Amino acid sequence: MTKDQIDIEDVNFILSEVRRVASMSPAEEKKHIEQNPNASDFLYSLRDEKTKGEYICGRQASRRLVKLAERHLDRQRELRDNIDPVRLSRRLASLLVIRFLKEAREVNKSEVQSLLSGALKQVKAEQKSLIHYIPCVVFDVFGEDQHLTAKEESKYKQFWIGPVLFCRTSDFLREHKKAIKEDLSTVCNGDAEHIKFMMNSLVKFFKGYRWVAVVSIPQCNEKISRLRAETAVQGALDILKLAFGPGQTASIRLAESLTTPADIAQVRRSSPGPFTLMTSRRWADGISISEGAFDQITNSKPFSLEAAGSALNACIDPRKEIHLSRRFLDALTWYGQAVTESMPSAKIVKYVAAWERLTITQKEEIGLTEKVTRRMAILSHLKKKGDLLNTLKEVKTIYDWRSKLMHGSSSPFDKQLLGVSSLAGQLTTTALNRSLEIFVPLAHRDKNAKESDLEAEYVRLESALLPARDQH
Repeated sequence: MTKDQIDIEDVNFILSEVRRVASMSPAEEKKHIEQNPNASDFLYSLRDEKTKGEYICGRQASRRLVKLAERHLDRQRELRDNIDPVRLSRRLASLLVIRFLKEAREVNKSEVQSLLSGALKQVKAEQKSLIHYIPCVVFDVFGEDQHLTAKEESKYKQFWIGPVLFCRTSDFLREHKKAIKEDLSTVCNGDAEHIKFMMNSLVKFFKGYRWVAVVSIPQCNEKISRLRAETAVQGALDILKLAFGPGQTASIRLAESLTTPADIAQVRRSSPGPFTLMTSRRWADGISISEGAFDQITNSKPFSLEAAGSALNACIDPRKEIHLSRRFLDALTWYGQAVTESMPSAKIVKYVAAWERLTITQKEEIGLTEKVTRRMAILSHLKKKGDLLNTLKEVKTIYDWRSKLMHGSSSPFDKQLLGVSSLAGQLTTTALNRSLEIFVPLAHRDKNAKESDLEAEYVRLESALLPARDQH
């Protein structure tokens, strides 16, 4: 069956499901629900975006519609990364209702191709280049009520991590609050009450955080743009976690990340006895940072910070992605999640996920554990004093704990895990920094370097640094 025939078949199935559901009597609908209690067919519909009319189609038809959108995007390589297939499916649904249900057009190759191209054209027209402003918990280098000198105002004003700018929230509100209000007034047709409500909500939320991350995303679908912005900012925050280590950076996060709420109320009572109520408010502070450390971040960035920051360009524009930068960013994501985790067992699992993303270059099952632990020992030992075999022993111990946790032979509440997770954090921090010393030269020699190139480099390092008996 050709692609065109598959498309026609999908459209016909969707239309037949709409007509089948529409033809049901109330009694038949009730019987269908009773016979299919988990089907939830009546929750899925096609929507005419102009009239807001709903046409129930059922779950299977809805799935076929999304598959139709995804398949059409796969044929448009220059567009597929920048368009949300769910948004395209909604446009398809609206046009399908108009063309085939209301206008009763014949379902044929020409009409279906016109349907697909028309929906894609509409979605393409919605693409925008956007600048996103995202509040964050980062550094606490000054108190909210502290009066800064002119020199300090300049020093603590902003800093960059790759393409992401971090500026003080107070500066952001002072510079943009008036323009935001004016633009909002235009959108709201001068509705004073609504404008006041929206601005108060904005200021209240942003003032709960000392920093705002600013990142520009090239033209794409609005939903994808926001996702790329959040991914880039989270990557920048994970790089800061890497720069300062896992011991003190667990609180660094996006404002919208799931975390303990700022306002907390706890209630309990003696048995028997009176109720006791405790309330508290937690300020969203980041790590306390010295003037010297802030200078290092803003002015004299180390190689690892610069190299890691440049990898973030792949987050904001897929055209700039290369294999080695994606590999590093994936491992960095696992690391960042591990640092934020409160459970030592979960930390270990996520740290080791970062190890595997850094080191696994071939699809294989036999000898995988040995390969990961050897390479992690090399990465976490480079330029480190002491016996490499001792580091290899530490790595194997952590990897063994991860395996026992994943396979259920150890409790996630084992008291030994606190020390194990701390060691895993130290080794992973070193390994990520050292991996850049391998990845960056490889990428400079060949920006299209793949798994095979990295495999060859790891094999060379293993031969040079590990005794022959520990290479297999």
